[in-house]
Amino acid sequence: MVLLLLLPPVHYTHTPEKYHSTPETQTDESYHHPEDIEHFSQHQAIEKLEAEREAKFQGISTEEFVKHVKEAEEEAKRKTSTKPIVRIPPPEKMDPATRFKDAKSKGELKGEWGSGEAGYKAPVDASDKLRLVCILRSRCCADQVPSH
Repeated sequence: MVLLLLLPPVHYTHTPEKYHSTPETQTDESYHHPEDIEHFSQHQAIEKLEAEREAKFQGISTEEFVKHVKEAEEEAKRKTSTKPIVRIPPPEKMDPATRFKDAKSKGELKGEWGSGEAGYKAPVDASDKLRLVCILRSRCCADQVPSH
């Protein structure tokens, strides 16, 4: 709440639109206009005030508090992994060719639909559904000659 009271709203509406409207102008080096410098100096003043209040609350000096914060930040950097995180998309967003690439072979392993322990239960996964479709096609299209 203090942040909103101390920072003038003019910076948020005019400066980014005027000076930082493209990705090329949103780098750290491009924030050199007087409005930017004033804006970030206000951030520094707020952070200093917060550090003083937190140090007073904990009963230590501001320098000790800042030292503890820096040590915690360095520890967090050491603990974070440098290898990239590989995210697998959820099944509904995957390419169908990738998602169902093993469905046919899994369906063939299960045998003909209606046989085995599952009997004539409703299909639950892609291999069951594909197995059902293949069996139905083979029955209705048995008299047709495949075109190659």
